[in-house]
Amino acid sequence: MTLALDATGAPDAAGDRTVVGANLSLPLFRALSGVLAGHPYLKVVVDRAEDTWHLLDTRVHPFHVNYIATRILGLTLDELDADLDAFNASVYTDPERRFLLGVLSLHTDEEADGDERPFLVLETTEADTMHGALLEEFYGYVRGRVDGRLPLLLKPANHGQEHELSHVSETRVPRILSHELFGNRTRTCLNPGEARGRLRYFRTLAEYEGAARELGWSDIVAMPCPPDDVPRVAGIINTAPITPLSHTNVLASGWGIPNAIVRDLDDVVRREGLDGAWVRYSAQEDAVTVERLSRAPALTKPAWHQQRIRLEAPLLEDAPVLALHRLRGADRDSYGTKAANLGELHHVLDSRTADLTAFYARPRPPRPDLLGHLAARLGEPGASRERLRAAAAAQVAQTVRAPEGVALPFRLHHLFLTSSPALQQGIGKLKMALELEAFDVVDSLALSLQQLTRATPVP
Repeated sequence: MTLALDATGAPDAAGDRTVVGANLSLPLFRALSGVLAGHPYLKVVVDRAEDTWHLLDTRVHPFHVNYIATRILGLTLDELDADLDAFNASVYTDPERRFLLGVLSLHTDEEADGDERPFLVLETTEADTMHGALLEEFYGYVRGRVDGRLPLLLKPANHGQEHELSHVSETRVPRILSHELFGNRTRTCLNPGEARGRLRYFRTLAEYEGAARELGWSDIVAMPCPPDDVPRVAGIINTAPITPLSHTNVLASGWGIPNAIVRDLDDVVRREGLDGAWVRYSAQEDAVTVERLSRAPALTKPAWHQQRIRLEAPLLEDAPVLALHRLRGADRDSYGTKAANLGELHHVLDSRTADLTAFYARPRPPRPDLLGHLAARLGEPGASRERLRAAAAAQVAQTVRAPEGVALPFRLHHLFLTSSPALQQGIGKLKMALELEAFDVVDSLALSLQQLTRATPVP
């Protein structure tokens, strides 16, 4: 059994600040917490059997389950691993569970007078299936042991918890949903990174469109919601909340550039005169900053700007027109990657040729495999491998379809492109413009080539 430590969070001989049984104040929270997605957070474990709770030192105990097993129940990690699935079920899904696991995160809200007020949010893991009464008990226990001056809200971790809480009064369990919590943040890191460049601040889409042609690799684009066709730049700043799964953030992630929400950028730009200035822009989980540089930095073109795209030569040998379901991945050189991948999808969905249980049958230490999880999801507990294979095939057949179609080999594409001198000339002009980096004419040449391609008859 873990012993209660000093309520100030003083470390023991091993450097562990974990506290058991003490009330939680803001200074104690800060002493124990780590930072995730820009917010301080603290792991907590309520022991219903002992009527106490554990405030975990984040640096020492990264996992609730490991802490419970080794520090409360006296198990070794090997013993935990040997029965990990059953142990997880006992703390995440058992309605009569002994332990309630959660995370407290610290946030701030701006009041009418401009002051920021801290508040705490309590949530479980996404896998937790607490019913409404258990969520109410969890909230009530934590509320009774947190400094009364700190507002405490419960955030449902999944749709099941949202449904359960719909039958519980918000007076008894004040709550906040993910989108409400996310929308309250002044600065949010979407894709981490750091860039030095010229800040280009556009308050409207019309302002952006008027300057879009001038944007380059050394610019940092800031606006309420950058358009999906934003060019490759040094960084992106959103002044209005967007989801981390937005198209522009997917672009930022692929390009490896910083992207963040900075809702107070307008005030910062006006106060420090940053529009058009050279700045250092940093987006990290714990902080997002935009700072003026004393002078323009000596920048060199990034590696991606100098990168030359290499295309493998397609196979132009004689090949037939084939139905998509007859293609496999190895046919990409003759028919293209998209067609070959669709052929692979047909193969995977064909229970006669693919075993949909193979992924779950691989060893997953400390588990021998994940076939038990598959059986539970398919409603086939204890089923044989063959039975699972049939059930998986039936489930996929009911829910997934691959499109039918035909694939034209590159040989036919080549015949078409070489059938027209005008097409050949248009392709030559576009190649030359790219070689000379004459990017100002690339768009018009590409548009002309597109129109020419549509108008040329197929031989």
